[in-house]
Amino acid sequence: MASNEIHEDLLYDLQKRGHEIDNFGIGTNLITCLKQPALGMVYKLVSINGTPRIKLSEDIEKVTLPGLKSIYRVYLEDAKKPSFDVIALRDEETPKEGKAVEVVSKEKKKLSFTPEHVELLNPLAFDGKVLFKPLGVKEGRELIFDQLDNFEPAIIQKENPTAYPCLLYTSDAADE
Repeated sequence: MASNEIHEDLLYDLQKRGHEIDNFGIGTNLITCLKQPALGMVYKLVSINGTPRIKLSEDIEKVTLPGLKSIYRVYLEDAKKPSFDVIALRDEETPKEGKAVEVVSKEKKKLSFTPEHVELLNPLAFDGKVLFKPLGVKEGRELIFDQLDNFEPAIIQKENPTAYPCLLYTSDAADE
């Protein structure tokens, strides 16, 4: 067991040195990351009683897509690792394996692809209800490592990771 001022850089350093520690006591640095002391995320309202809602802003990054959404992980031909994720409105036709789909990138470029494999990512909660069975520590750890193994090393590396693409699929993407 190792504890006392354990932080991310120390963990990476110990891993590089091939440590044999099987337990870490992480307190303050788990709750408050020294490199990013505030969690940089925001929850945004997208629907009220089934009616889609949008947040408008002069900053295009802050504008929301109204309505409930589903997220799909897409694998292209011969891809052993995911190629990108697609956000779609929940009531839209879903991306399907072997069927061409059009999407819009963050830069508003239209792209077309034919997925070899598509996975619907699981929602965690909806309408105030938890939709998944909480995992034990061992099962949760295994799931996280399995998920990390699915990505290219450049995406999960500590220093200067490559951004993982997330594209927008809308029924009118092909009409624009």
